[in-house]
Amino acid sequence: MNPSSDETYFGQTLPDPFDPLEGTRIRATLRVLPLGALLALIMWGVMLLSHQSSLVARYVLLPLALVLAVLPVALWRRWLSLNVVWMVALSAIGVLTLLELLDQTLLRPQSQLGLGTAALWYPLPYLLAFSLLTYRRAYRLVLIYFLAGFGMVLSGFFVHKGGLPESVSLGARIQFMLVNLFTIALFWLIASLRRRFDAQYQRSTTDPLTGLNNRRSLEPVLEREMLRAQRYGTPLSLMLVDIDYFKSLNDTHGRVIGDAVLREVASRLSATLRKNDAIARWNGEEFLILAPETDIERATTLAERLLEEVRGTPVVGHAITLSVGISSYQGGDSQEELLARADSALYRAKNRGRNRAEVVASRPRLNTAF
Repeated sequence: MNPSSDETYFGQTLPDPFDPLEGTRIRATLRVLPLGALLALIMWGVMLLSHQSSLVARYVLLPLALVLAVLPVALWRRWLSLNVVWMVALSAIGVLTLLELLDQTLLRPQSQLGLGTAALWYPLPYLLAFSLLTYRRAYRLVLIYFLAGFGMVLSGFFVHKGGLPESVSLGARIQFMLVNLFTIALFWLIASLRRRFDAQYQRSTTDPLTGLNNRRSLEPVLEREMLRAQRYGTPLSLMLVDIDYFKSLNDTHGRVIGDAVLREVASRLSATLRKNDAIARWNGEEFLILAPETDIERATTLAERLLEEVRGTPVVGHAITLSVGISSYQGGDSQEELLARADSALYRAKNRGRNRAEVVASRPRLNTAF
């Protein structure tokens, strides 16, 4: 995946390789949502069997169970992104708790407090939103959800003012909303701390000049992709890309021009790659590109597109070309072996005149003759 991609999926396409928690979120989602569907189905059956049928039991729990059961399939099949899946799940759960609150505060208050079990489940979307969504999305969703519940609670008090003990009912409602405000503030604080951690992690894994991910962030991704290729037998290709005569350019025109060339080349490479590909600044003027589920022929085609993208138009007013070394994963390869073949292919491209791509696809054969 290139760094600009925001979509993350499970299945044939890997989750965002540069988010250390993305894979964990996806695995948790594939376990938690089916469990939530099962619990919703059990609650629906229990409420019907106990003859405590309510608005929620009649019209909401069964559709909620269906939604929570379908969402993991959509994530697995890559029909929806992880963020969309959780937005839909949280919206469905929010509708459930709001309807439960509506039922117990406006339609048929079941106690002198007029809140009942709705108060127990109401804060759940706060936790899920701040834990699973981006900060802005979580904040907007929580604000809408809280204001909707606040309106229902106040409306319920005025509608049933003559039928409920006024002081107790009002006090319970005030406490309910204050507890919700405190809960929102607590989760907001936790989310803020998480944002700081994410920002620090981003700085530690991003090259400050080009904005690409750095070597430190791509190495574990490469290891994970190699394990995946080994387990499922899927192809995996690697490309080392070097800017031709960069040292001479830097010495002649200065570091400012050299840095500008690096930024522009990085931008063009990133824009040309596919969503599943990953790119990082590797060493100096070298870039490493990881192409999952790509055999050596398709990797060569991709490399030619990258070469043309850079040499086709001057870069910061200078004619720039690239040399590309390509290797493919062979069963049992170590990371060092795969990188060494890509490095050998890169040097072959340089020795053959630069501005080209070369391939070292397999391990060199050992000479066993005596």
